[in-house]
Amino acid sequence: MTEPRTLGIPIRFERPLTPDHWQAIEVAAQQLLGHTFEVHDFRPEGESITRVKVRDHILAIAPLFDQADLKAALLRFTVGSKEGREALVWTSSLMFQYIHYKIARLDTINNVAHTLDWEARQDPQTRQRVIEWVQTGQSRIERMARKRES
Repeated sequence: MTEPRTLGIPIRFERPLTPDHWQAIEVAAQQLLGHTFEVHDFRPEGESITRVKVRDHILAIAPLFDQADLKAALLRFTVGSKEGREALVWTSSLMFQYIHYKIARLDTINNVAHTLDWEARQDPQTRQRVIEWVQTGQSRIERMARKRES
């Protein structure tokens, strides 16, 4: 069995955070640990559905706030094994979107400018859908079968 690993992802906000923001982010982290992704795989032979519980793969989500720089935070995700990689990608992505759309606007994720506003303009329902997914504890991932090259 693989040892758990912790990955820290720095985020920066457009404006300084308040203690209320900190608390809301901590609540969102705990909500996401209880989240279930419904994965729909579409293949030529049909669709299969798998439910992936975040807590089965991610052991902890710990937001760390910098008292010296109120625009900075670090989100630490502890993953139980390599098999949790997809759950980490889905969960961290949903967490960033939720924070940006519901709690406080992000400036950068992992020291890179994000594209969340562009994505939301492409689908006007994005904001509300993300908020609903986090608050209900369930969301859907759709994967299309890759075409095999002969």
